[in-house]
Amino acid sequence: MLSKFGFFQFSATFSSPAPRKKVHFPQIIAVTAKSRSQMGAASYGTSSGSVSKLLFRQLFEKESSAYTYLLADASHPDKPALLVNPFGKTVDRVLSLVKELGLNLIYAINTHVHADHVTGTALIKSKVPGVKSIISKASNAKADLFVEPGDKICFGDLFLEVRATRGHTRGCVTYVTGDGPHQPQPRMAFTGDALSLRGFGRTDFQAGNSEQLYKSVHSQILTLPKDTLVYPAYDYKAFSVSTLGEEMQFYPRLIKDEEKFKNIMSNSNLSYPKSTTKTNKFVVYCNTQITSHGRKGNIREAESLFHRMPDKSIISYTAMLSAYANNGQIANARKLFDEMPQRTVATWNAMITAYVKNMNTVDGVEEAFKLFLQMPMRNAVSYTAMMMGFVNAGRFDEAEKLYEGTPLEWRDPFCSNVLMNGYLKIGRLEESVRIFEGMVEKNVVTWSSMVDGYCKNGKVGEARKLFDLMEESRNEFTWCSMIDGYMKTGHFEDGFQLFSQMRRESQVEIEPTILTVIFESCGRIGRYKEGCQVHGLVSQLGFEFDVFMGNSIIAMYSRFGCVNEARHLFKMMSEKDIVSWNSLIYGYVQAGRLEEAYDLFEKMDTKDSVSWTTLITGFSNKGLTEKCIKLFSEMPERDDVAWTALISGFVNNEEHEKAVCWFLQMIRNSIRPNPLTLSSLLSASASSAFLSFGLQIHALAFKLDMEHELSVQNSFVSVYSKRGSVDDAYKVFKSIATPNIVSFNSMIAGFAHNGFGGEALELFRKSVHDGHQPNQVTFLCILSACTHMGLVEEGWEHFKSMRTLFKVEPGPDHYACMVDLLGRAGLLDEAMRLIKSMPVEPHSGVWGALLGTSRTHMRLDLAKLAARHILELEPNNAAPYVVLSDIYSFMEKRGDEEQMRLSKKLRGVKKSPGCSWITVRDEVKLFLSGDKSHVNFEEIKITLWTIMNEMTQSDGNNIVLLTP
Repeated sequence: MLSKFGFFQFSATFSSPAPRKKVHFPQIIAVTAKSRSQMGAASYGTSSGSVSKLLFRQLFEKESSAYTYLLADASHPDKPALLVNPFGKTVDRVLSLVKELGLNLIYAINTHVHADHVTGTALIKSKVPGVKSIISKASNAKADLFVEPGDKICFGDLFLEVRATRGHTRGCVTYVTGDGPHQPQPRMAFTGDALSLRGFGRTDFQAGNSEQLYKSVHSQILTLPKDTLVYPAYDYKAFSVSTLGEEMQFYPRLIKDEEKFKNIMSNSNLSYPKSTTKTNKFVVYCNTQITSHGRKGNIREAESLFHRMPDKSIISYTAMLSAYANNGQIANARKLFDEMPQRTVATWNAMITAYVKNMNTVDGVEEAFKLFLQMPMRNAVSYTAMMMGFVNAGRFDEAEKLYEGTPLEWRDPFCSNVLMNGYLKIGRLEESVRIFEGMVEKNVVTWSSMVDGYCKNGKVGEARKLFDLMEESRNEFTWCSMIDGYMKTGHFEDGFQLFSQMRRESQVEIEPTILTVIFESCGRIGRYKEGCQVHGLVSQLGFEFDVFMGNSIIAMYSRFGCVNEARHLFKMMSEKDIVSWNSLIYGYVQAGRLEEAYDLFEKMDTKDSVSWTTLITGFSNKGLTEKCIKLFSEMPERDDVAWTALISGFVNNEEHEKAVCWFLQMIRNSIRPNPLTLSSLLSASASSAFLSFGLQIHALAFKLDMEHELSVQNSFVSVYSKRGSVDDAYKVFKSIATPNIVSFNSMIAGFAHNGFGGEALELFRKSVHDGHQPNQVTFLCILSACTHMGLVEEGWEHFKSMRTLFKVEPGPDHYACMVDLLGRAGLLDEAMRLIKSMPVEPHSGVWGALLGTSRTHMRLDLAKLAARHILELEPNNAAPYVVLSDIYSFMEKRGDEEQMRLSKKLRGVKKSPGCSWITVRDEVKLFLSGDKSHVNFEEIKITLWTIMNEMTQSDGNNIVLLTP
């Protein structure tokens, strides 16, 4: 079974030999074949009849292709442990593992002659007192003991034999382990030759020929008993562990006929520089070309070359099969697979992968699973490919069953990574965490994926904890995910600081992907200074005129509103794609320069949906919805994004009836809405008379299987909150599998606006505890809740914590909330001091909050000050006139009151009339104060008179009805 440390603990037991004299500090004795019978072997003693279990771990380093083995007795972890082939770069990690296991490391043996291995042995000796070093005599290095090929070693009750050609340059090192000198079964061979025998194209045997390989294999491996367990010395988890007898049965390369062996080897994909024949070179060349044509989509060329090959190897068939699969010709791939004269595990895996990649054209998962069940032998690649098929098809129940049935040695990290990433893609973070925490072996993909997953779910705190644990194993994707996570959650300073740290400390090269994240964030948050700095860095690195990078910089300057700079860079780009044009059009649209945007649009040779949609969005931002309709009607093809842009334009311009009508037309045209479409409609229903329409959208989302889309769920929370249905909003919130900060903001706002301030604050504390980083919107909701509850001290604490704890810069809206909170509490002078301390100019909302609370507490001086500032910012705002008139009236200053009313009238300022509506037969009837334009005005007036007359007669009250 597999222990939590990833060791193989064989259930087979080894009978202990007769009791021997115990020695306090065991020794290891290298015994040559000639002198073995004359020498004894030291051993730590075990009582008669006790059981020993072998503890075995293979440590693999991809960057160095080095293999380190750890041997110990599972029954006695406190007894001496042996490290075989320690590698210099991995010494610290190996020693950390030994310490964690509580093993007593005594020996470090190395039969390699490579300098890195010899250095590794010496490092261990220097770091661990009492360790004895044992190295190959051919290395000419210093050590306590030396070994040569053929030496046999007793390590306690374990037996180890060195089988290697001198110097490790003519063959692969093989170690055989058993129990003591009697070597009872089972035994193990871990070897590089086992991999070459299977024909996977990787071997340590690089300088010989087929004859030398034959001699190496037969002298080192085939002389072992057939039930010896064989471990390939190249990331053993990717291959099956089997007995030597099974290997000989399934792999014809393990034959004892030397001529046949040489013939087979000549057609393999192994490279032997000294004896490569022209025929073998031609086969390798053809295989390479077939693979190349397949990747480039030149399937006819690949097919032609394949059929003209006089001799084909199994690699040729596999290359052609993959070429068919990569170009969607799954039927031809299967036909070739069925015609193959011989198949390897790699061939079966290629066919399974082909089905998985082409799930949309055939029932790929079912066909792949049929093949999977038929495979005579499987390896980790087989399970990983099948797992990917289930995950990509969304069949997680079947993926879980396959995962449970995957042999433990093949489960981590590849199968686990596939299942974990599958859960991350559908937002099931808790399931991903379950897989992650249950993994025994994790690689950089595992850690990086979880960092990315936490970031995308707004939990940058949890992501940073994992990021810090990775230390030197971070790659470009890890850094990019963590930086992007900070940026997307509003923590620009942390993200930019991490980017600077990456430049100082990391060996990762700065790639365009990371720079694009920085540019996007600078543009979105408006950090002009930092954006220019990174632009300067890009110029130094020579990326500026790269199309991908140039587009990102244009988009950044466009978001800054610096369209001239964006246009200058656009002109300097020698190569432009459609994204370049669209980015600049977007810049003009953002700057409100629609004529220039339209002129640039007209000059485009090729327009895509983004081109049209960007322009439609621009006109809708200006309220020119009729122009939007005209552009939309001219589009050659309208996808769901274009329809959504048009509908969102109507919603943003509060033309909700049109939004609904065009949505219905979208449905009639058989265009499937996307989550953003539903979110826009839900926004319309939440802010108009279409509240019941929101329920219909909820039912539609259920039918379209979008009720679990995060953006739609967040919109549902907002809709139900604005309807006053806080219970329904909270039910939707609780149903969200992995809520993000937007989810929490929507629910906190719902609680705050409906008078549940305590619940809002409690939910805020929960979001922080769960690792979500609050943003500016979060604090607006929290300050609003404090205002409604009159919690001045708590409001101050949250306001101050924005900078100190969460590094969120307060904006004018946050100051407006604080002014309102202080003003309602009667602390108007303190509110005024806060306004004066603002780092930016207060907007009308800030002065409006002061104006409103000044009326409440009759502070005429502050009301006049606030009114003056509001009128400077918004001359047509009626609020200052109305509030000052009310204050003058309350203070019985009739002259000032009349003067204020007259001033308002002379300047043509009008207060927005009161508005109400009802829905009759799915049609909204709108009523404005003082409006007589309704087509049924007379009927309505008569009906109202009748109702009022009946009410007067029924209760006897004197009701006066003023006619308009």
